[in-house]
Amino acid sequence: MNPLIRVEDLRVAFDGAPVVHGISFELRAGSCVGIVGESGSGKSVTARSLLGLNGPAASITARTLEVAGTDLLTAPEGRLRRLRGAEVGYVLQDALVSLDPLRTVGAEIAEPLRLHGVPRPQREPRVHELLDAA
Repeated sequence: MNPLIRVEDLRVAFDGAPVVHGISFELRAGSCVGIVGESGSGKSVTARSLLGLNGPAASITARTLEVAGTDLLTAPEGRLRRLRGAEVGYVLQDALVSLDPLRTVGAEIAEPLRLHGVPRPQREPRVHELLDAA
């Protein structure tokens, strides 16, 4: 089975200053990976690279940078937009900024499905499936 996320030799620089230096990992269905490090070590930059969210000042190179079979280095912006939330998401470190404390976890999971046009009758079973997998 192919990995859901594949990163080989990821390097990211901002205005010529390197911040990520050759990270590599794979993530397969049913597994998880943790990226740990000191503040400023490039964890968030690595995660944002998987969503194409580092902005125009970022210079990103990699042997491989794929999510769900999509080459993030060559994918058009429209494909990246469809990928975000449908195939991959990003929860910021500060949960109070990222998640609404007045909503259930299920509602938070259902929101990107709604935004990507998943009909309501299909959303609820998918939310339950994802919660059961967690």
